[in-house]
Amino acid sequence: IFELTPGTSDDIELHATDPDGPVDNVIPVSATTRSVPPDDPTSPTIHNVSNVAALNAAVDSATPGDVIVLAPGTYTGPFSFTVSGTATNPVVIRGADEDVVVLDGGGCSSCNVVEIYGSFVHIERLTLAHANRGLRFQTVGAEGNVVRRVHIWDVRLGIGSNDDQRDFYVCDNVVEGRLIWPQVYSDDGGAHSDDDGIILRGNGHVVCHNQITGFGDALKLGEDGSRGDDFYGNEVTSAYDNGIELDGSEGNTRAFRNRFTNTYATISFQPIFGGPAYALRNIVVNVANEQLKFHALGGSPPQEPSGMLVLNNTFVSPTLA
Repeated sequence: IFELTPGTSDDIELHATDPDGPVDNVIPVSATTRSVPPDDPTSPTIHNVSNVAALNAAVDSATPGDVIVLAPGTYTGPFSFTVSGTATNPVVIRGADEDVVVLDGGGCSSCNVVEIYGSFVHIERLTLAHANRGLRFQTVGAEGNVVRRVHIWDVRLGIGSNDDQRDFYVCDNVVEGRLIWPQVYSDDGGAHSDDDGIILRGNGHVVCHNQITGFGDALKLGEDGSRGDDFYGNEVTSAYDNGIELDGSEGNTRAFRNRFTNTYATISFQPIFGGPAYALRNIVVNVANEQLKFHALGGSPPQEPSGMLVLNNTFVSPTLA
């Protein structure tokens, strides 16, 4: 069931029949769709900061509901935050405006500009730049983190995560890597295939309305057995390898209403463990290699993909059909 309104309750009726047996059952279910994370905690406390020392001190002492607002300026990092909020009172780290608040990694070759070790932490309205990676959620099992209206640029990796995390919301961001089209996988044997734009692991993540360019894989699931993850409304303007990888997912992973321009192998299902894995109403223009990767994963015996549903997409390519 697609195209429902967030945060609303619906009555759902499943009518199950089987022409080969005596099955004719109507099963009613009531369910509520997930809400978009609110902009502010239920009980917000505002803390204004204007330098690195004040930022670190405010985050180190933060409690659920704190909103830490960064004044315009450049804050030289990298930064590591261990605080956690709650579902109703997250800790919010927010710039006054993403164009004028810059967290700078200083050109480090192996660090992340920002590392988050907690749950229910919101990162908003900032620019992250000049590092190996912009942002990573480090803690296994973390939940409820948000990245919203963040600009990431001059990085090899954009946004990363760790295993068994759940219910992240990563939306309305601009993520720019260093690879320049038409450089693609076949040019150098895949040397940059793991330069990932947004890679999440675990269940229940929402990745929507982001603009992504300059990475090996633009959008990606990175953990076998992932379920209930949504990628929709994203604009990918180049991908050296895959536009989106649903690889290794197990059930109810969904890529819909995305647009991919200038990609090598656009939508990857290598493999899907039973599914369903959906690709619906995507627009895919100028594919250098193949539009859909219905590929097995190597091994003996190979892991074959199953459970893909690819419906109502538009594919435009100069070479392979």
